[in-house]
Amino acid sequence: VQEEGDTVVNGILNCGKCMAPKQAHVEILGEMRLVPVLCDCQTAERNRREEEYRKAREIERRERMRRNGITNAEWQNATFADDDGRDAESGTKCRNYVKNFATMAETNVGLMLYGDVGCGKTFLAGCIANALIEQDYSVLMASLPGLIAEVNADFCENREKIMDRIERCGLLILDDVGVERSTEYSIEQSYEIINARY
Repeated sequence: VQEEGDTVVNGILNCGKCMAPKQAHVEILGEMRLVPVLCDCQTAERNRREEEYRKAREIERRERMRRNGITNAEWQNATFADDDGRDAESGTKCRNYVKNFATMAETNVGLMLYGDVGCGKTFLAGCIANALIEQDYSVLMASLPGLIAEVNADFCENREKIMDRIERCGLLILDDVGVERSTEYSIEQSYEIINARY
């Protein structure tokens, strides 16, 4: 399509912006034909749109990973950028864990955060989860009591599916370990989850 500023040189339409040809001679069934081609600026625009689409799909995919992998919506927004630094040592260790996660996963090294209620353990765990999702690792972050309840919900209808997620995710983060009722049943269920992961 000829646009304002386009010129015709030797019978071939050229772009008025980038001066590249918008047509080319091509042999089709033994006959030379003049066919449209993308000029440089049209190619650049197509590439820009494709990259924009790819990025949008990537963001959508990671958001889906976040929604499916981080069970509490509050944790889905935790980032190291929002860390107030009140426990700088723990924050640094968590950042280093993320930075070296490929090695940690390969050598089966975990990280345990412990302390009093309200000291920021769950926030830092959420930061780890979100940072790893941004690196395309699958993460499952759930409270242990909630996970036990989910495994056993609806007469264990989805038990296999949930246990499979527990086994296969890149990182399993268990929050609120120790707050579940200390019944023989809950201890057995906790063991089963940890053993499946192990």
